[in-house]
Amino acid sequence: MNYDEIKAHISSRRKLQENTIDEFILYYGDEKNRLSAEFDAKLFPFKHIAKKIPVEFINRLRAAYMAHQIFKKDGHIHKYINQNAIKNLQIEKQNHLAFYIEHPWKLVFSVIIDNPATDFYVMENVFTNERQLLYSPGMTQTMLSYTPQLWLLLTAYNGQCWETYGPIIGLKGFHPDDIYFYATEVNSKIEDENDLMGYLQQHPLPFLMLMAYSNVPVVVHSNHQFEYNVSHEEITEYTIEELGHSFDMTNKNGVYKLVLPSCHQFPHFAAGYIDTYTNSLLRISHTAFGFEQISQALIASGLHLDEDADIRLSISMKIAASEILKRNIEFNPFEHLFKDHEDDEADFENEETVKK
Repeated sequence: MNYDEIKAHISSRRKLQENTIDEFILYYGDEKNRLSAEFDAKLFPFKHIAKKIPVEFINRLRAAYMAHQIFKKDGHIHKYINQNAIKNLQIEKQNHLAFYIEHPWKLVFSVIIDNPATDFYVMENVFTNERQLLYSPGMTQTMLSYTPQLWLLLTAYNGQCWETYGPIIGLKGFHPDDIYFYATEVNSKIEDENDLMGYLQQHPLPFLMLMAYSNVPVVVHSNHQFEYNVSHEEITEYTIEELGHSFDMTNKNGVYKLVLPSCHQFPHFAAGYIDTYTNSLLRISHTAFGFEQISQALIASGLHLDEDADIRLSISMKIAASEILKRNIEFNPFEHLFKDHEDDEADFENEETVKK
């Protein structure tokens, strides 16, 4: 693949892109559909987060939102293309706009798979596994300051590769499971990755607000990443007496807390909670190691469990989601029963940590 030829293609159409997109269609879309005001209205519920983002970036988010509304699948361009204002443009500009009807713009959460040439990246959509060759000097510039592990990008196809438009949102401390959890908090009707991608295209504002947390790091202590690992399931064929041989147990009102000496304290805070009234088990830990230890011990005691957590959530995303959505996100309904034993656990987010 000749990357110099692709760059030449990008350069040859840059002026046309500016003339048709930045200097014309955004203004036309605002006139026809009040897209700027629409952005402001959808931003309003998140004004407490928008205050954390520099004004210049809010303006760039506004332009990206407007362009996405026009060029996304089933976007406004389908209506605009047959209107006189478009038909009166030079044929080259008409064709440039019509091109995006067949090649809609996409918002994507992606990771870098390869960097085959300067400013070129092979990206993989973490929810569809689709790969795209992306040209983005902005990503290269971002990585001079920090190394994101995930990217939120507005991408547009140019005939040979994809390009980014608008702000480059590199997410340093979030992983795909974080985004999926966040999406289900934004809309509880999201049930799978296809739902998530569809919702992202139709309602991008909650996700764009993650920009305020783009440089929040992964938080680790002694090589253990802080993250919530949680599973909740019904259990059968267990006896408290048998479990008592493997765990230290505390009983409060018919709820048994099971811990192991190796992982019940900082930084892991791993525990199992058995509710004898509902025959249900909650496994929870603040590290992957702690969850693995408590799960393996429960399985060794005769319980049939999946070792993988149902929820894996970074401490960074828990904080971000709680702040953006103004919602108290809690995973342990039994914590208050054992409060005297869990004061340290409740404060673990404030412990001195090493940030990676």
